[in-house]
Amino acid sequence: SKLTVAKAKASLSPLAQRAQICNAVAVSSITANSAGLDLGHGAATVMGQKEIASFLELQQEDVSPLTPAEVVDRFEQSADFKLKGFLSFEGFCAFLQDTRNFAAPVEQNKWKEEIMDHPLSHYFIASSHNTYLCGHQLKGESSVDMYRQVLLTGCRCIELDCHDGENGSPVIYHGMTLTSKIAFESAVEAINQFAFVKSPLPLVLSIENHCSLPQQQKMAAIFLRIFGDRLVKNFLFESDHDDDPYLPSPNQLKEKILIKNKKLSTGIVSGVVSAGSGISSVTRTVGGRAWVLKNQNSDSGVPEDDEQFDEEDDEFDFEEEKKDSPDTPHPPGVVASGSSAATLATGAEAGPTKKPTIRRSILQSVHTNERLSDAVVQAQAAAKARAAVGPNATTPLAHQVTSMKETSAKQVFRRFPTANVPCSEKQLQRVYPGGMRIDSSNPNPISFWCFGSQMVALNYQTEDVSLIINQALFESTGNCGYVLKPEVMWNKLHPLHSRFNPLDKDFDNIPAAIVSLQIISGQFLCLSNPTAGLMVELEVQGLPHDCAKFKTPISNRNSLNPIWYETFRFQLHFSELAFLRFTVIEVSSYHTVAQRTILLSELRKGSLSCCNNSPQ
Repeated sequence: SKLTVAKAKASLSPLAQRAQICNAVAVSSITANSAGLDLGHGAATVMGQKEIASFLELQQEDVSPLTPAEVVDRFEQSADFKLKGFLSFEGFCAFLQDTRNFAAPVEQNKWKEEIMDHPLSHYFIASSHNTYLCGHQLKGESSVDMYRQVLLTGCRCIELDCHDGENGSPVIYHGMTLTSKIAFESAVEAINQFAFVKSPLPLVLSIENHCSLPQQQKMAAIFLRIFGDRLVKNFLFESDHDDDPYLPSPNQLKEKILIKNKKLSTGIVSGVVSAGSGISSVTRTVGGRAWVLKNQNSDSGVPEDDEQFDEEDDEFDFEEEKKDSPDTPHPPGVVASGSSAATLATGAEAGPTKKPTIRRSILQSVHTNERLSDAVVQAQAAAKARAAVGPNATTPLAHQVTSMKETSAKQVFRRFPTANVPCSEKQLQRVYPGGMRIDSSNPNPISFWCFGSQMVALNYQTEDVSLIINQALFESTGNCGYVLKPEVMWNKLHPLHSRFNPLDKDFDNIPAAIVSLQIISGQFLCLSNPTAGLMVELEVQGLPHDCAKFKTPISNRNSLNPIWYETFRFQLHFSELAFLRFTVIEVSSYHTVAQRTILLSELRKGSLSCCNNSPQ
């Protein structure tokens, strides 16, 4: 280390010197030196400008925007030392605690325009689920203010659950629940006011549409009147009309609003419906192979075409259908499928006495108004989300958006771990929380990001670990709402392109990263109990085989200035989606007293060690 006392150099080993310095920095960092450390003010405890420059280059591995002379001028408290160009130990500690030396200064991050020229499908997009809700999914309050709050975080995909209002104007609320209602027009006005305050990049409105045709007509009129030229109503670029079209970039769609909703199709998909009171399964043939969507909670509504599946009400599981031979008998209520048309079976399950469970209208016969359909251009809702990632699936259409609930997505990704990344290279995909999360909890978004899903919709009103991880990702681009996906998910020159499997234990041709991280000390962590015993839990979250947990020893009876001085080393196979979660635990109650989650790539290198170049 470059910060040593002259006599110590002769009497202490480099390792002992480092430990002494770490402890001294930890203690001296207490405000006004309340720990009582005698720092001294002799010439032996100062750094010259050459030592400062060497420290920045070798220890911090960083080029400070300040010159050594500026460091002395800004942080040295002694007028005598400042005049001589020296930095005392106290000045050095003040310099280390400045915001420019934070280990992860994410507050200073800004989005870079030059990396926003890829198609939209190449980005993770900050997305909200049931944006209007303040709390519980079944009995919580709905509020227009939630749209304002969520947009001010940088969220770029928000949700509107639209239903017929009693006065002839549409309303927003969580259908078939006790949640309160808000006026659709009020929500749209708030969205228009705050859409681009935090970020100028495109905003996607995910519409869950339950309105009748007349009230859909009003929805379309409100969108056109309030959004005006911000609303994308036509294909705007040459790439939209290519033989192999791809989505525009965030830069091309600055301050534009995209409506995600069903789009009127040019033809009707035929179907076979057998007699019965409900629907128990839907069979689709894709790429010459049949897939079955089993309805776990069906109702008696029968759609007139395949686009009537409402994505948020979808309660189907995904499984492969066994190939039928000509002589294979079919179970009661199941009709064989031999074409690409949807085949609908009866609601009767195996056995003549079983009846379908009626919970709510899953497959509502709701048409799309033509004017509303015209406002849907770059984000056309697709019904065949699961079939798109099955084997031999056709190439996804760039302007369609597929949606899956979390349980279905996990099921698909486990069975076909390499299929979704190529699919999401071209097409947007949205994953939303399962219906059992009535408390508005959230799934871990990494589970879906690592398979290429761009829009993992979370309940922003619940600040749980999953939302904190989501915030950590989008902090890396200044909360603009867009983060470029790892190269393996879009760069055709990457060694693992088209064969990337997040469930692999190792990746060919890509060496694992070795991370060394040292937790030295903390300050003022538990003011309510100065004698508390504290420890730090470090959790690594990322791909399944990268996840790990570590704990420091307990710093007993000292929450004012606990010193752990503990080093952890671990291996990462895919560091691009690795997050570090630091949690300070009060050991007697095991309560969390402080926490921070950061993306590994945001952690700056630097330590008091001369021989370790790993992130510290």
